[in-house]
Amino acid sequence: MTPENDANRNTAWKQQQQQEIQPRVNVLGMDDVRGSYIWMKDFHANLQHYGIKNGSKIMMMGDTASIPNPSNNNNGFISTATPSKSSSEPLARQSPHNTATHALEILEKKANTTTLALVETYMSSVLEYTSSVSSTGVSDSTDQNAAATTSKKIKDAHARVSELILQDLLKVDAVAIPEGDDEARGMRKRIVKTLNGMLDRVDGFKERVVEFEKNSKM
Repeated sequence: MTPENDANRNTAWKQQQQQEIQPRVNVLGMDDVRGSYIWMKDFHANLQHYGIKNGSKIMMMGDTASIPNPSNNNNGFISTATPSKSSSEPLARQSPHNTATHALEILEKKANTTTLALVETYMSSVLEYTSSVSSTGVSDSTDQNAAATTSKKIKDAHARVSELILQDLLKVDAVAIPEGDDEARGMRKRIVKTLNGMLDRVDGFKERVVEFEKNSKM
């Protein structure tokens, strides 16, 4: 290699170093940074998944499109199904009739399931209490203490069930019935009749306990 060629090579190498030191401007008007470019297909994966380690300098680039919500996707694909009118229609836009009947349907279902189950449980406990004590009798102090404890539990259960029924009645009464809406008014009367019937049955079993304990002299 001749001295002239060696000098030209050194000059080219220095120019290359100066170009690498000086920052370059990219199409975004920002300092261009040399490195690897990664396309993040999974927005929920961590950075280590893409080989980015501690101390690495990163520059995020993206567009204005929102990230798909996984809860609204099906296997990563955005659903294009049109929501039904009933699910997308705000409650405020529903007619007063539909609003009233919908609220009454919920209360009636609760009365015929949850409330009725508690009423039946209470009546079963009363029957078990009165039949077991009447058949075996209360002989010693241990039996008397056990019977007194059971009696208190039954009285507490009556108070809870009665309070629940009264709360249901208040909720039914609070439903706004549109003027002239005979259907919704009929629904409310039916639910009130059902709940009042439950309350009468519960109170009747309470009187049965009182009469039983009076005759047993507990």
